[in-house]
Amino acid sequence: MADHTVIEFTTTQPITEHEYTDNEFVEILDSKVLNLKKEYVIAKKKADTLLKDAKDAQTEVDKLKNRLKIVKHSSEKFTNTLDKKSIDVPKEKEVLSKVEGEILSKVLVVGDIGTGKTSIIKRGVHDIFSIHYKSTIGVDFALKKITSNDIIHRLQLWDLGGQERFGNMTRVYYKEAMAAFVVFDVTRMATLDAVKKWKDDIDAKVTLPNSEIPIPVILLANKVDLIQEDECWGKTDIEMDEFCKECGFVAWYKISAKNDNGNINLAMDEISSKIIEYYNKHNIKLNYNDNSKDGELTTCSK
Repeated sequence: MADHTVIEFTTTQPITEHEYTDNEFVEILDSKVLNLKKEYVIAKKKADTLLKDAKDAQTEVDKLKNRLKIVKHSSEKFTNTLDKKSIDVPKEKEVLSKVEGEILSKVLVVGDIGTGKTSIIKRGVHDIFSIHYKSTIGVDFALKKITSNDIIHRLQLWDLGGQERFGNMTRVYYKEAMAAFVVFDVTRMATLDAVKKWKDDIDAKVTLPNSEIPIPVILLANKVDLIQEDECWGKTDIEMDEFCKECGFVAWYKISAKNDNGNINLAMDEISSKIIEYYNKHNIKLNYNDNSKDGELTTCSK
């Protein structure tokens, strides 16, 4: 029997991974490290930005907290002052026929936001003007001293923020007011359209003491300095006279808080005389010894 021998041949060689030289391996590692460093720098910048934003936000929060404390303190201080000086209207048998001495009257200054109410008060009280006023939040207060016929009349001007318009808080702010100014901007006719609503809001929420008589309200057409002399800003004087008569304003004045033409003081003098006229007509004697400094400004927010 023949002897068969089987011979097997192996042709497959083992597969091995690519072998890098030391230099190539170092270059690859350096490249990966560099990419990681770049990613780290980007991530750190984002983290630093977020941290700064968080710190800025916390700073703003702290400022608001401090402001809230100041506002709360001012509000309490002002409320306490009003409580000490609460007005009790005398009965008829106790009144005198003429106002004398010192009196304090609350006067509202209202109008849409940006009409220049704060600037008007600053000009009327301190005879100054600035373009850097911020919008009033809530209500600010200032005192205007007017002396006439041996009467020292302090107008306590309540500067209401325009965003308060027709809100529920206005009833609180209007309480015990003796007169008001409504302000509009002659360069923004929409603010004149809102004047009637302001007047109606005042008439609905406050009257003169012990009566249903509306408080006297004067209309102030502000920023006339921005209108050329030969340029019409939308209403003639005759049209404004008719408008005021229609709406129940006792008077109106063209004014400029920036370039004072004297009309701001004339308007304040007239509102003062209207209040004293009411006191005399109804035999009301109101004496005050107010210790507040003239022009002193305090702030109260909701």
